[in-house]
Amino acid sequence: MLSALGDALKGLAAPLRALLVALVGAWWAALWFGGTRWTVAVVAAVAVMVGLLIDFAGRHVPANRPKLKIGLMEWWIIIPMVLAAVAAAAAIIVTVTLTVPDGTPAATKETIGAVATAITSFLSAGFVERAGDEDESRVSDRIRGHFYETYKTSFTDGSAAELYVFSGSYGGATGWGRAARRIRAQGIEGKWASDKVA
Repeated sequence: MLSALGDALKGLAAPLRALLVALVGAWWAALWFGGTRWTVAVVAAVAVMVGLLIDFAGRHVPANRPKLKIGLMEWWIIIPMVLAAVAAAAAIIVTVTLTVPDGTPAATKETIGAVATAITSFLSAGFVERAGDEDESRVSDRIRGHFYETYKTSFTDGSAAELYVFSGSYGGATGWGRAARRIRAQGIEGKWASDKVA
């Protein structure tokens, strides 16, 4: 029963992450208009620092504990999510600020509307859409790069542990998305004693 529920909810991570970013962005825009701009800056800065500190801790976990290493490093996603929430708030602020009063000529309204749409599209494409954790995301690229550096001389050539790190697809892991990272870390940890260079 739990497996069926897990399968049904599997594709909701990205939409829920986008919803969270949008809601936080709306909250921050409301704070901005309410005059508490420093609250937005402080909350955003603290969230970024938390993401950086947890990622730093993950990078310094011993190499023989890749599951813990990945589990901590994945918290770096807080940083692009915070940036995306700031961008969402900025899009709302720009849209509200560029709203024109009644009686404005139609050409002016259309021009200002187009500028607001362009700015919102830029912010959305530049930040909100890039806050994910798919196979080809900034999170997966960072973790893959760290694993390549950490394990480049750790295993015997052609060993299973080396293949878990350096192959595009091995042992059920294809790419470096979240599920694949879990499989890779499990494989590395399981083969650590037998495959590491003495």
